[in-house]
Amino acid sequence: MRELENALNRAVVMARGGVIGAEHLSLGAFRQMTPDGHDAVDDSLASVERAQVQRVLAKTEGNKRQACKLLGISRPTLDRLIEKYGLTNGRVKELDLRGQET
Repeated sequence: MRELENALNRAVVMARGGVIGAEHLSLGAFRQMTPDGHDAVDDSLASVERAQVQRVLAKTEGNKRQACKLLGISRPTLDRLIEKYGLTNGRVKELDLRGQET
């Protein structure tokens, strides 16, 4: 309870008598975590990155050179992202229950 009171007191000082906004509160300790212990923000950023790479690969019909140009990244970076997210020619690899590609 004391921490909350201190955080609010700091926010009042930072807001200088105005309206207290999120930017005035130090909420770093209150980050939302997923059930498996990952930071929800990091996970959502990764999902946005994955979706964008997937969309661009689909748009370019798997042409990596064009995809790199559209994404503004190098070929090795694109290859790492494809491997990281399990993408192939713009589509997610299908895995069976043993984790084997189908």
